Amino acid sequence: SGLTPPDQATYEATVEIIKAITGQSARRDAIARLLRDSLAVTLRSLAWATHRVSRYGSFSALPYLLKTSRDVLDSLCNPQDGLLRTKLSPSKEEQGMILVWWKEQWVAMSTAFQNYENWASGTNNADYMIDICRDIMEYVEALFDQYIVLASILDDSALSIDPKTARSELSKASRKSLLEHPRKTMQYLLVWLRLKDPYLLSTLVSLVCKILRRLGEFEMEIDEIALRDVEKLATGGLKKYKVTELQRAE
Repeated sequence: SGLTPPDQATYEATVEIIKAITGQSARRDAIARLLRDSLAVTLRSLAWATHRVSRYGSFSALPYLLKTSRDVLDSLCNPQDGLLRTKLSPSKEEQGMILVWWKEQWVAMSTAFQNYENWASGTNNADYMIDICRDIMEYVEALFDQYIVLASILDDSALSIDPKTARSELSKASRKSLLEHPRKTMQYLLVWLRLKDPYLLSTLVSLVCKILRRLGEFEMEIDEIALRDVEKLATGGLKKYKVTELQRAE
């Protein structure tokens, strides 16, 4: 929980301790070393800490959660040295913790989407809140972009356990399991289509389209209200949402 605290001093002290333990000088490298040495234990601790942030809905911990989560995601999925791209085969326990961590990330981001407007209205630092908004959006997009990496790990694991089952069936089951969490997040994500910032809105539309396409591959439906909003938006309704005609077409 020291990596997702409500204050900067605790966060920085924890980072320095991890650097000292791992012998790494950079924060990201120190976290990567922890994951490499103890993947299941580290992810279990991080998932628990993330769960606490979501449970209490505290804004003060969110900036540090985002920093830590970005480091973890990059350590796991970076194309050059990501652990899940270089590790031959995670154990069953490790795979379970990967799923738990993935789930808690989406729960935390759902909490952020739900509470951001209230958090923003409680501060006079508008520029800082816009930066946090961008951090949330960019992290969620980066998180979803790595869905295929996690899915591939689970595909290979399922095949090794039950080689007689068709690969397509195993792939479908594992990928639907992963997609269930961003699917649930969509109902909160769509509300942010009211954003006026062109960059944030463009990022959001891109993310929504990515998720919808992936869900469509497995005929997974989003929340009924969210689905109705998407249909209205695509057909020219919901004028309060500041999307362009091209974005509506997407």
